[in-house]
Amino acid sequence: MVEIQAYSGDCRVSGRIDLGDRRLTDLLNDTEELLLEDVRIESLADGHVVEVPELRVGRSELYAVVAGGPRGDEARRLHTHTIPVEVDLGPYFVRGSVHGTAASDPLAAVPRRGPWVPLTDAILTYRLGDDLVTEDVATLLVNRGLASSVVERPWR
Repeated sequence: MVEIQAYSGDCRVSGRIDLGDRRLTDLLNDTEELLLEDVRIESLADGHVVEVPELRVGRSELYAVVAGGPRGDEARRLHTHTIPVEVDLGPYFVRGSVHGTAASDPLAAVPRRGPWVPLTDAILTYRLGDDLVTEDVATLLVNRGLASSVVERPWR
């Protein structure tokens, strides 16, 4: 079981999930519905919190998930390069770096990847009630199917 923090259209969800022997990205790409345990749900509208022992959530309901758990087989990793991107993602705005192999254009590869695209050194911005929240995330998995845009944007 690993801790998970996810972002849906109207709340933040945290809890624990059983990855089995997979990486979180692989589980998200391969599974239509996730079973979370020891769940905490925080409303984006007013910050009120609900806790439940268990929650089934559809992958399509999640905009982003903080990556955690095992990173996968080190021997299978490729040397990559990154480009900075901005992602409009429903109530969320994300800046981060998308990775691609040395011979590829990382941005052009985004539509050909699985539904969940990892961004490193991500900055996630959203409203929680009247407050503007900014979170720094080492690796954020974004649901490209819910993104209205993913554009290369050098950071100033």
